[in-house]
Amino acid sequence: MRRDLSPAGYQANRTLGVLSKMFNCAELQGLRPDGSNPCLHVKRFREEKRERFPSSEEFNRLGRVLDGMSADGSKTRSASALRLPMLIGCPRSRSSAGSMSISTPASCGFPIPRPAGGPAP
Repeated sequence: MRRDLSPAGYQANRTLGVLSKMFNCAELQGLRPDGSNPCLHVKRFREEKRERFPSSEEFNRLGRVLDGMSADGSKTRSASALRLPMLIGCPRSRSSAGSMSISTPASCGFPIPRPAGGPAP
């Protein structure tokens, strides 16, 4: 299988992950003996870090979904936390939106100007 998938190493790694999970679940359900996962010692392909930016169509679609989340009122905070990195052009890994308190700004490492007399960070 490795030889057949070598040009598509990323996809081969994803396939290996799915197969490994399937065998692990089969072991947990008693369908296979413990430690019998054949994917355990299969060497994965080397992967290089990739960076991908959403297209304008993808941004528009995500915006519509987030608007729908906000419209019903039940997921407004979640929608806002997802929208924040989009609006400030910040990757999620650098945004503190997932772990911020209401009084803490998500600044992506850049200072946010505060109005005079505003709350201190």
